[in-house]
Amino acid sequence: MAAEYNPNNEGWGFAGVVVVLTGGLLFGAFSIHERTYVHPRDPMAQQVYHERDVAKAAEHKTEGAAEHKTEGAAELKGEAKPESAAAEPKAEKH
Repeated sequence: MAAEYNPNNEGWGFAGVVVVLTGGLLFGAFSIHERTYVHPRDPMAQQVYHERDVAKAAEHKTEGAAEHKTEGAAELKGEAKPESAAAEPKAEKH
């Protein structure tokens, strides 16, 4: 009589390769995450864009001051503002 076929004995080698490959991928992803992740509340991460944010804020303040001065000068000269500009409230970005 020939050897009996048992499908439960086949494929364990391939399953072992898949398990080892999965473990390697998980370890690689974890090590990359540990080396590169920066928490959003990390104080050092906030300093990266600090200079750029300060420059934008200064630029915004100078633009707002220039608009305010030209509107005030027009009112002093007796020039009226257009109706559409007077009706629209200005929203400030903070």
